[in-house]
Amino acid sequence: MPSPQTRRHIRGMLGQEDRLVSKVAVVTGGTRGIGRAVCEKLKADGMRVAAIYAGNDKAARECRETLEILALKCDVAASW
Repeated sequence: MPSPQTRRHIRGMLGQEDRLVSKVAVVTGGTRGIGRAVCEKLKADGMRVAAIYAGNDKAARECRETLEILALKCDVAASW
């Protein structure tokens, strides 16, 4: 679970919809759970969104279809 400071930061960023229009966001873990919720909010605020996911192809396909976002398979943890 994110720390209270992180949650405040995210709420502050997501509350500034006017600044977000025509911007691009890349969300790791964006096809499920908290990452999915962040993608939904950013998309609703007018951003172009790319969700990065590690392996759940079914969740990624559902995100692509319902949210109309880009979903890219990439295990960022394996890069280190």
